[in-house]
Amino acid sequence: MATLTVYEKPTCSTCVELRALLRERGVEFASIDYHARGIEEQELHELLRKMDAGPRAVLRAREPLVEELGLEDPRVGDDELIAHMSEHPALVQRPIVVLGQRALLARPVERVLELLSPVARRLRLHRDGVDLACLDFGGSGPPVLLLHGLAGYAGEWAETASWLVRRHRALALDQRGHGHSTRAPDDVSREAHVADVAFVIERLALAPVVLVGQSLGGHLAFLLAARRPDLVRALVVAEASPDADPRGVGAKRVRSWLEGWPVPFPSREEAVAFFGGPSLYAHAWSAGLQRREEGWWPRFDVEVMERTLREGTRRDHWSEWERIACPALVVRAGEGYNSAEDLQAMAARLPGARFRDIPGAGHDLHLDRPVEWRDALEGFLAELRGA
Repeated sequence: MATLTVYEKPTCSTCVELRALLRERGVEFASIDYHARGIEEQELHELLRKMDAGPRAVLRAREPLVEELGLEDPRVGDDELIAHMSEHPALVQRPIVVLGQRALLARPVERVLELLSPVARRLRLHRDGVDLACLDFGGSGPPVLLLHGLAGYAGEWAETASWLVRRHRALALDQRGHGHSTRAPDDVSREAHVADVAFVIERLALAPVVLVGQSLGGHLAFLLAARRPDLVRALVVAEASPDADPRGVGAKRVRSWLEGWPVPFPSREEAVAFFGGPSLYAHAWSAGLQRREEGWWPRFDVEVMERTLREGTRRDHWSEWERIACPALVVRAGEGYNSAEDLQAMAARLPGARFRDIPGAGHDLHLDRPVEWRDALEGFLAELRGA
């Protein structure tokens, strides 16, 4: 395997944090102190090619030299920027991590896990006129199928899969209407979604599988566990509830948010900025975009998203929830859409179900608080292994 290389300044606090993360993960790496050694223009060109980015993506905007040299002026071209960066390495943001033909700016440091994640195979299945895409991250051991939320995609689970594969085979499904699956299916009912998940499990011979779902994915996971207990070994439901929303309040909120995206985004960097700046959350959402001639677009239609949410919440699903017989973990994001009282009560209505609260986490808790998410999920999976 190619050697991981870190372009860094050893005294930089983010670089120190990255080195600690890599050592904790047991990852060997080579270090280049580009401040002391310097960095050639051709070397910068090659790094940016591997990052699929322009020089402004790695320009340290707060560096005093930027203003002194007038580099904030958008009329300064890429070649001129790179020449200044080569002459003044302090202009180059850090740390930059390279593995083979891929590179990225590791801010936050957890972004390095995108390079370390197992290379996933995209599997393509077909059911009743709908194409279904599934990522197989590999790994050995009991299978875990990961189900994303509304407007999400299978690739957002890459960080979770990076550590799951040590003890499990990890897979993630693009739900119909999402990612690389059929973009605008006629049927977006919960019945169709649940049937898709059952189909994937049976076609790939995963049963009995551990189902892990967030938001929409959590809803589908518990419905399948209730309707097809033969397919499900255990269940993790994050940020999802059996409650109804007959007036479509949630669907209206989601539509308003999605329509507020300034699409097309001119670049991935601008998408990251829109999603809150460098973070696992922002990079995951921006990585789900599709490049077209005029810019970067979502891989979903807003109308399909709203219809999907409305279809699934016209009635409550408490009767299905209370039929579940497998081990279950309910996870709440402290800053998510559900109160602690509601999700604790949800867990209490299922004998033996566990409840875990992750304080401070947003709705996409696996992206917002990956360390705490890992602790919750690994603890539950360890209990299953010991059962």
